[in-house]
Amino acid sequence: LCLVMSSSAITAEAVSDEKNIEENGTSKMRKCPKCKAHGQDTIWKGHKRLCPYKRCSCVRCKLVDERRHITKQQVRLYRNPDESPADALNGLDGIQEPLEKRLNRAAVDVPTLYLVILKACHYDLERSMMVIAQAKEEIKHAQEQATLYSQMLCF
Repeated sequence: LCLVMSSSAITAEAVSDEKNIEENGTSKMRKCPKCKAHGQDTIWKGHKRLCPYKRCSCVRCKLVDERRHITKQQVRLYRNPDESPADALNGLDGIQEPLEKRLNRAAVDVPTLYLVILKACHYDLERSMMVIAQAKEEIKHAQEQATLYSQMLCF
């Protein structure tokens, strides 16, 4: 015997379960962050395939996706400290190799990289901005060198 429930029935059932749990005081059910960004209170459990905002690309949903991505990167860095981009940024004052090589080796997205640089600079925003500007200059210089090198190889 197969029972098929509509999404509204699942949501109603989840809401009743949540009320029972909150009355007992044991724990709260997690809410869907995309629905929450759109002002809806939907239980996350069993909602993944049914979420109306699953493929939404509005600013709020992009922010939720970015937060998920950053959290995913932080968990990855926590679980694999050997791959940490913080290792690539250690010793900013005494640079042994060009910064762009260390940043490329780190292979993380820009928001996470900015957070790592800010942390490496002990949350000194001015110093962080200087490090980022220096990295951009070194990357620009490396790109120019690579262009010149590739032109030399072609002739």
